[in-house]
Amino acid sequence: AESKGHHRKKNAMGQQQSTNFPPPATDCVRRFLLTPDVANIRLTSKAFNQLTHQKRPGIKRIWVDGCFDMMHFGHGNFIRQARTLDEVIGLGEAELYVGSHTDEEIVRVKGCAPVMKQAERYASLRACKWVTAVIEDVPYSVGLDTLDANQVDYVIHGDDVCVEPDGFDVYGAVKARGMFRTVPRTKGISTTDLVDRMLKTGTEAELWQHANSYITNRKLAQFYAGNRGPTKDDKVVYVAGDFDLFHHGHAAFLREAKKLGTYLLVGVWGDKYGPRHAVMTMQERVLSVLSCKYTDDCISPAPRKLTEDLIKQFDVQVVVWQGDSGGPGGPAPEGAFQVAKEKGIYHEVKSGVNLTGDDIIQRVKENQLEYEKRNAAKIAKDPNAVR
Repeated sequence: AESKGHHRKKNAMGQQQSTNFPPPATDCVRRFLLTPDVANIRLTSKAFNQLTHQKRPGIKRIWVDGCFDMMHFGHGNFIRQARTLDEVIGLGEAELYVGSHTDEEIVRVKGCAPVMKQAERYASLRACKWVTAVIEDVPYSVGLDTLDANQVDYVIHGDDVCVEPDGFDVYGAVKARGMFRTVPRTKGISTTDLVDRMLKTGTEAELWQHANSYITNRKLAQFYAGNRGPTKDDKVVYVAGDFDLFHHGHAAFLREAKKLGTYLLVGVWGDKYGPRHAVMTMQERVLSVLSCKYTDDCISPAPRKLTEDLIKQFDVQVVVWQGDSGGPGGPAPEGAFQVAKEKGIYHEVKSGVNLTGDDIIQRVKENQLEYEKRNAAKIAKDPNAVR
């Protein structure tokens, strides 16, 4: 039987034969992020493999791949579980390499374009605090030769089924090698679920009512783990917003805000306020914010209007709002940062990303029939896809 690690083509006799992916190093190009704060470097696979051979002794190298569309806390929890191997297979510290697919590859396999474009999805992955490296433009079936060249020890996937359009197991070769492990799927959240919330509602004010997730304190603690508290030497920066449908633009804003200090405190507004109800509940949004590598801690629910007490309690020295895209939660409420302005600690930064949650909702609504068809097929295959 054919399995993951091979692409199939027909020979002159019309019979299927397999070819390893990727092609030779002279023809293959990869983009690799060496550390979370280094810009993308475009490399041939030969140079890429030479870099990745520098694995520290005793470190396990983990590979995950996927679409990661509208990256939410379910994706974050999958990545967290893969990175923290003590919760999976008890092997201790690990490096996590994340591969993601092009829009074209996703259409080929799933029959429908993702909501977020490939560059947007790659940027969201780079902002995730558990990710060591992001590999762009990987095929749906990644070859064993690529995994071997990059000294991958284990491939991890969720416990849901992953097959090509013709039904073969895309992880078959990896399983045969004994490299494959699964982690539990995060219930109550999926890209299908988020799209379904937007499609089912009659009014924007009802969006959040279709949420099915319940967030425990344990889950919040898991997402916070590894973060630190402020010290007397820190310069505390405070930002606030709803951070609904958390995306790479939010992450870019947090990155720019943190440059104005050394400790970033993020206030997440509650569900009931703002120009529209959030699609995601406050706790869902908190988990997304905590997944971001620039976040040190969160306040939730944060006051819509910044108070003197909050500034004093957390020794806030800088307050930041996003100067482009209308901010991380739509336009700031009137007088939201008046106290910061009076103290002379208010600043605005630009993320360089002109994208809002409303833009994402509009994308879904403009392609409603296509996404309804996709969701119906997904739910028919897996009734828990939106639960």
